[in-house]
Amino acid sequence: EVVPPYQTQQHYSQHQQLGVVLLRLIGRNDLVVVSAGLLVILDYLRLEPVIRALERSGLRLGLILMISAVLTPYVTGEAGWAALKSGLTHTRGWVAILVGIATAYLAAGGVRLLKLHPEVAVGLFLGSIAGTVLLHGVPTGPLVAAGLVALILRFL
Repeated sequence: EVVPPYQTQQHYSQHQQLGVVLLRLIGRNDLVVVSAGLLVILDYLRLEPVIRALERSGLRLGLILMISAVLTPYVTGEAGWAALKSGLTHTRGWVAILVGIATAYLAAGGVRLLKLHPEVAVGLFLGSIAGTVLLHGVPTGPLVAAGLVALILRFL
């Protein structure tokens, strides 16, 4: 008889998952609170197939939704040819293009790093909490952050 991986691998206890939720509440990060809470509920309900589907496809789905949200002003007409032209003819537009290229490159490195070394995510979460609480930052861009980690690790 084959034992499902869910029963053979050590998983975070619900107490540990709730700890993540509490840390994020302290760090005022609603997105991670909702995400961790969702995982606690899925784990409690033993919905392993849903958890595995999120593990396989969640990042891609999240990126699709994020890109769709960014493109929405062009579909609604709030941004049009004038915004596109401005983006290509002003310094800030070219800086944005270059930063977009750099962050896409860094995010790709972050995805590779997180697949090879998922333990890096713990440091990213802790750093995100610290940056939010201590520096009043906004906790975004874990893929870019992981990409920066990967870039720095190349030099160490």
